[in-house]
Amino acid sequence: MFFGIRIKLVISFLLISIGPLLLCTVIIINNLSKSFSERTGNEYLRRANIWVNQLSPEYFTNESERTFFNKTIDTETKREMHENDKTVYRLFVFDTKCNILFDSNGTATNRTYVVPEVLSAFANKTAIEVYKENETIYVASRVMNGKNVIGAVLIVASANLDFAMLDEITRNLILIIGMVGIIVTFLVFFNTKIIISPLKNFLEAVERISEGRFDERIELKGHDEFTMLAESFNNMTEQLERVEKTREEFVSNVSHELKTPLSSMKVLSDAILIQEDVDMSVYKEFLQDINSEVDRMTNIINDLLNVVKLNQGESGLNIQSIDLLKMVTDILKRLFPLAEQKKIKIILNEVKQKIVVDLDEVKMTLAVSNLIENAIKYTEPEGIVKISLEQDHMHAFISIQDTGLGISEEDQTKVFNRFYRVDKTRDRETGGTGLGLAITHSTVLIHNGSIKLTSKLGEGSTFLIRIPLTYQANIENVKKSYK
Repeated sequence: MFFGIRIKLVISFLLISIGPLLLCTVIIINNLSKSFSERTGNEYLRRANIWVNQLSPEYFTNESERTFFNKTIDTETKREMHENDKTVYRLFVFDTKCNILFDSNGTATNRTYVVPEVLSAFANKTAIEVYKENETIYVASRVMNGKNVIGAVLIVASANLDFAMLDEITRNLILIIGMVGIIVTFLVFFNTKIIISPLKNFLEAVERISEGRFDERIELKGHDEFTMLAESFNNMTEQLERVEKTREEFVSNVSHELKTPLSSMKVLSDAILIQEDVDMSVYKEFLQDINSEVDRMTNIINDLLNVVKLNQGESGLNIQSIDLLKMVTDILKRLFPLAEQKKIKIILNEVKQKIVVDLDEVKMTLAVSNLIENAIKYTEPEGIVKISLEQDHMHAFISIQDTGLGISEEDQTKVFNRFYRVDKTRDRETGGTGLGLAITHSTVLIHNGSIKLTSKLGEGSTFLIRIPLTYQANIENVKKSYK
């Protein structure tokens, strides 16, 4: 059987509220019952002791004395025992053999009855016992002659008034508990509706998201924990929507990037096939163009595989202690011819102390090369590309600054996306795949570093890489390396 959270809350609150009340009721009734018994028992014990004091030793040994005493019980005493034609209490006098020497009703005189309370009185002076079944109380007190027990007085009284009062109190307490239960049930149902309604909204929203509707949002109301949960949920759906859009854009970009060289190869091959008696030089020219497109497509696929491996953490890192200045100097040597063609001046700041960093030299070399190569490509002739190396007590910093065209604020948030190009036409002319910055971004992050871009149109761009001096593996950075 399915029990909703609302039913569970009602049951829980009822147990919490009614349980202690029931326990208190039982304790109260037991205490009242004990109190009534003690009060009534003590009252009749007082009366029994009065009778004990009136009985002389001769009463138990001299029959004439006993007969005289029984006949001389005054009218007031009998009235005390009987009121409104009802017996209030019944008085018995026993000898030590449990023979009844006196019965206020006169029906049991000279008979023998073994009464537990009388026997207890013989042994313990007094005995009080309450019987709730027939609402009767038995009180017995022994009669002494010096140190000898010569008899006992037994009073049998009705306790129905006390028990009736106790029953009335019990009924009232049960009624109170019932009313409390009804009130608690109503309040819990009302309050749980306030709680359950937002949860139902969350459930419905989750179901819609599971159907692929990532634009789902929950309306924010109030300033409680549910509002905070709704805000977190909306942030999550925004992330999911962004990831879904990125995935769609990625598929579209991959298709487009691969389609372009394939289309070029198709056009080139068709052009050769429809021509007859073509010179060998033309064949070579067309084949060279096709070969270039194949190389371009291969570069795209290789870069794409590198990005995927970096993002999934599948590309193991070969961490070594590397001289950062030497690594950057080697990169500049390879890229110097490219800068010299455009008459671009490359400046490397003076490093006063040796900077040693724990990193994967191959992957970090590729990442820094991408940044410096882009700086050269997108800087106008006779411009300047400045590289700076610094460190503090925890991090090393690599800064690549150019005097190029700059990047708009809108594009700055997207340059690390796969296949994103600020100027698609210009980038294709330079032979880029649109994956270089994505590879750089992922590489820096799996080294537990960070990369920051500052740029202004017409004034150039600056990329700042921060890398911990000592590498510590952090799989979370690998997972977050691309969003």
